[in-house]
Order: sequence, then structure tokens, then C-alpha cells
Amino acid sequence: MNGGGVAAERNDMNVSVHQYFAENKHEYIYMSGFMIMNLAKMRMTFWQERCDDVIKRYINELYMYDLEVLNLTAENIKGLPFRYVYLQSLFEAEDIEDAGEFAWLNRIYSKEYLLAEKEKAVIIHYAGHVGRIGKPWLRYNPPQYYKQYLRELPFPFWCQNNGARAWKNIKCVIRAGLN
Repeated sequence: MNGGGVAAERNDMNVSVHQYFAENKHEYIYMSGFMIMNLAKMRMTFWQERCDDVIKRYINELYMYDLEVLNLTAENIKGLPFRYVYLQSLFEAEDIEDAGEFAWLNRIYSKEYLLAEKEKAVIIHYAGHVGRIGKPWLRYNPPQYYKQYLRELPFPFWCQNNGARAWKNIKCVIRAGLN
């Protein structure tokens, strides 16, 4: 795979959150929340088969399957700005140093850079379980920024949820003008 991704941390034996694999030849471990991929090249180089081989080989060691398999099989990953996977905990924190992820992100990104990227955030990434915060679509009272983004979507997204916890477990049909 050739493409682009957002670095999470340095790929060395001192990783603090992600798993180190000596077979990962990249300088960084890249997040899988947003990646740009060269699909034609991936098909020509039998990337899917390489993914299958990695999964079989490391089945008992994989923890973050998509992230780890992508990093182990990608031939070339170019770095993208952090704004493409701006983590929810940093985005919602009044002081980003209070976000749990700041400690390990600060090893490769300065606080100033992360703050500047927050202002330019393109994608807010709700990574992992995010148990202490909760993914906004599962919260009883989601943050205002999330409600505003839903209102700005170019198609109707609002629906009834029988009045029960209107933002929790919403089940609806998104109509994109296909009447």
C-alpha cells in the first residue's frame, strides 16, 4: 500500500500506547482513522493477501487490528497533518494537556502544533472505547459542536426516536434526496 496517514507515535521499543512490531519498518506508527490509499497499486501488489498473511502470523499478538495490519503491510506511508484524525479527547478538552492521549502525542507533536491543528480540525476521530467521554451519538446529551455538525450536513439526518433519549441509539434512515 502506498498512501498517507497521521502519525500516532514513534515506531520503537518505547511505544506507550501502540504495540511495537520489529517488522514495521516505518519511522512512525500511523493511525488508521483516516488514510489515503492508492487502491490501484494495492490491487497490483496483492495487498489484501499480505494483510491476510499478517493476520494469520500475528493473530495472537494483534490488539488494534486495523492499525497494526496497515502499519505492517504498507510499503510507503507519507505523513498527513493531525487535523485529519483530531482525537475527541483533545478536541473536547479545555486544556489539551488534560487529555489522556496528550502524554504520548506530545512525544512527536508540540502543544502549539496540536492547538493549531484543533482550529483546523477536519475529522474528529472517536477512537477506541472512549469510555470516560463517550461517543457523542451514544450520549444522553451530546456536545453542542456535534449537534451543530449534524445540522450542517447536506442531507436530512434528524429523525424520531420515540421520544426516548433522543440522541442515544438513534435508528433512522438518512434520506439524501432519493424520494
